[in-house]
Amino acid sequence: MKRKILASLVACLILFFGSWNWSEAQTEEQTQEMEAAWFGDSVKVMTRNVYIGADVDPILEAPFEEIPFMVAQLYKDMLLTDFRVRAKALAKEIAQYKPHLVGLQEITYIYVEIGSSGEEWNYLEILLSELNSLCPGMYDVPYFGEPAINKNIEIMLPLYDLETGAEGFVYVEDYDVILARNDVSVTDVATKDYSTVLIVPTPEPYDDIIVGRGYVSVDAQVGSKAYRFVNTHLEPYKIDGIFPYFQIEQAKELIADLENETLPIITVGDYNTLAPIGIVYLMMRAAGYEDAWCHNRLKWNIFGFTSPHDADLRNKWPKLYQRIDLIFVRNQAGIGGSRIGPVYAIVVGDQRRDRIYFPPTGEKIWPSDHAGVVAQLRMPVF
Repeated sequence: MKRKILASLVACLILFFGSWNWSEAQTEEQTQEMEAAWFGDSVKVMTRNVYIGADVDPILEAPFEEIPFMVAQLYKDMLLTDFRVRAKALAKEIAQYKPHLVGLQEITYIYVEIGSSGEEWNYLEILLSELNSLCPGMYDVPYFGEPAINKNIEIMLPLYDLETGAEGFVYVEDYDVILARNDVSVTDVATKDYSTVLIVPTPEPYDDIIVGRGYVSVDAQVGSKAYRFVNTHLEPYKIDGIFPYFQIEQAKELIADLENETLPIITVGDYNTLAPIGIVYLMMRAAGYEDAWCHNRLKWNIFGFTSPHDADLRNKWPKLYQRIDLIFVRNQAGIGGSRIGPVYAIVVGDQRRDRIYFPPTGEKIWPSDHAGVVAQLRMPVF
């Protein structure tokens, strides 16, 4: 009798687990249909800090007489992380996931003159060229009265190479940029420079080093729904290495500027604030913004770390331990937790397979010192 009962239980378990996958798939399909009915069209967004290619932060605290030598070394470091190579990997990410809207930080223009020779890098042109080769005509910088580009930094610094004795200068511009897929309709572009900036005094005849920050935003129609999409890069510098004064003041401006916006807001960027405990992170949450990652239905990467890879991008294994590249959502519609709806998000540029072969040295390097985030969102339509 016991054997018959045991055999019956085993048969039931086999029947249950044999049909479980089918039932789960059926439930997932029904869930997707229900979500589409309740939340409307989805929007897929991406945030990506592309990295200038060298650690420039030490310059901010160095004596001015040391800066020309440091600039020469930084230029050499930048050549060893050549953006013309890294852009291929970054373009591949965008082409693979095809987000409707992309927020890019540290898009850089660099002109270097040493002696009588000069060379320039335009990161935006390089990236768009690579992207166009993979998916022709699919992405561009949206334009409505002005391009969706905000200039943060414009600096010219002297250069002196101790090894060769060569003198020159480096001219750098830094931008936040939005890319839009060709099926997204943009009806407004706005740019803003934050009033709180980091100023590093320098002697004559050089201008003070002014490290500005800001944001760029667009009103974007994706399917049947319109959004305000915002891209920003907040200041990482901390007073005495502890207090993020500049970042806090910049975040206050961002929150105030968007306070009366009635469209659903998706704001992405390198916030340089630690989720979930950073001061600015808590400020955004207090202002009604949801952290999209906290609503992620994909559970294989629960931490979502995006920073940092080594400055030379040559660490063989990922060692990311911070989540500072964030996607925030504020939506006036909906009820309670449904205001953001379901989220499907992944980190990109955090796996060894994401590295790219670097021909000059025969090594593999990471696309950036940050990883990026791609998120598909569904927000309430009522």
